[in-house]
Amino acid sequence: MNDQQAIGHVSGINRLYTYMLGHAVSAAAAAEDPWRQTGHSIVAVILAGAAFEAHLGEFLSAPGFRQMFSQELEQWRDQPPRPYDVLKTILKRLGVVDLSVLTWYQELRCLFELRNHVAHYYPEPRPVGSFPEKIQTNCIQKKIVHPAGDDAMDWTSRLFVASVAARAADIALSAIQEFDKVVAAYLSAA
Repeated sequence: MNDQQAIGHVSGINRLYTYMLGHAVSAAAAAEDPWRQTGHSIVAVILAGAAFEAHLGEFLSAPGFRQMFSQELEQWRDQPPRPYDVLKTILKRLGVVDLSVLTWYQELRCLFELRNHVAHYYPEPRPVGSFPEKIQTNCIQKKIVHPAGDDAMDWTSRLFVASVAARAADIALSAIQEFDKVVAAYLSAA
């Protein structure tokens, strides 16, 4: 196995996030009141995004890939882009020409939009029955996630539910597997 093939060699943080993600999804499903279900669902979404980001970090730490992306890593250190933009750069360098055909990439964009709206500072008033624009566009219109409830509820009550927590976990795990397939194809062609 060469350095580029040793994905996951650093510390396994992505696997730790994935493990804890399973607990958060189970806790959301078992919650007896909406408040706890929402809390566990938010944790699941955050951990799902973190698991994929950690997986990319471990990929980029392999010496061959670290060298391959050395210029980008310097740029990203000074001004970190959105995770799916990092992924886009990596995929294009690995030979993926058309990202629009990658369902898992589109799903991952949705996951990061959900995560960003609860884990980062987005001070925007939101009328009941509406969703943030990027969540509406990247998640709901594409039918990647399905809101619970109805338009009489705020968007967080409709999206941070057990079914969306489980979907976030599925998205992260699928994206990790599909990303690894792209890497394996690149390595076998090299």
